[in-house]
Amino acid sequence: MKILLDTIRSLIIRSDFLIFLMNSLIKMKNGRIYHKEIEKRSNLSFFDYSFLANPLPYYPNDKVTDNNYYGISNALKEYMHYKGDLDAYIEHGVFLGCVIPKNERLWKVSKIVTFSENRKRFLLQGGIKLPVIKIGPYIHYAKDFLDEEELQQMKAKMGRTLLVFPSHSIKNVTADYDIKEFITFINSKRNDFDTILVSLYWLDALNEEIVSLYQENNCVVVTAGNRFDVCFLSRLKSLIKLADMTISNAVGTHIGYCIYLNRPHYIFLQSVNYIANSTIEEKRFKNVRNQSLEIETEEKETQEIENAFSEYRLEIKETQRKVVEKYWGISEIKSNDALLKEFCDEKS
Repeated sequence: MKILLDTIRSLIIRSDFLIFLMNSLIKMKNGRIYHKEIEKRSNLSFFDYSFLANPLPYYPNDKVTDNNYYGISNALKEYMHYKGDLDAYIEHGVFLGCVIPKNERLWKVSKIVTFSENRKRFLLQGGIKLPVIKIGPYIHYAKDFLDEEELQQMKAKMGRTLLVFPSHSIKNVTADYDIKEFITFINSKRNDFDTILVSLYWLDALNEEIVSLYQENNCVVVTAGNRFDVCFLSRLKSLIKLADMTISNAVGTHIGYCIYLNRPHYIFLQSVNYIANSTIEEKRFKNVRNQSLEIETEEKETQEIENAFSEYRLEIKETQRKVVEKYWGISEIKSNDALLKEFCDEKS
């Protein structure tokens, strides 16, 4: 059944009419519940992890499904003061090597949006025929969830803060790592901080066993919200700004966001296994990288980032900034007008 649904979906996203029809039906079905939930959650702090992590019905604020992840398209539109569809496929995080998601080739759009020149080069080499727009780290474009006064008040209460980003699960696939080993390392740094925040991905924030293990070790669990929450990036931005130091146990988009916001980062490297909940999901997960070149280039770039952040230190090194520039493209950040021109061909 899942294979059939994937086939139908692949056919739909190649047609403007079918995309419009599908999204219109979804909006009618989910609109009332979605907007009610978003209004509730917009007033919730990232400490309300159990509520924020609850499922949200999908609602297409932008026509491309991936653009609705983490409030990315919403943040960009607010930044540009633009209300239409972006007519673009936005890569929703840092993609390494020559891996190109299948759907990125299928959506009927006029452009691709990504972070950096390095990624653009791989997209063009991989056969992407559309214009590729580089706009740097998306978190730049998100509004702060906490205003400056709220941020300073919370910071005063929390004191020196360590923010932790554990490897996270994805839909139908669980991230498995030695959580006790990770907690042991976190505890080894406890004397340097007044507060330890653990930012859990929404799926893991619903896992009572994971939550309990961190809480039993005097960590404060937080979340940026469900992946369809338009405030996700805004919450994440304020979370990172509250931190004095950030750590994780694997490479991810959060690293570039932390460095962009001038928060040092360290990778406590661990083996992370991804366990699918079915044979079909396992095959789907593995097929994302189904060629030796994809695996080889991804591993090479992953290792470069791991090496850059392998030393625990409370300052950001220039070599780390150079690596983040390469993969997250900080120099590619656009002004409101420049971004509007890129997306909308100077239409306002």
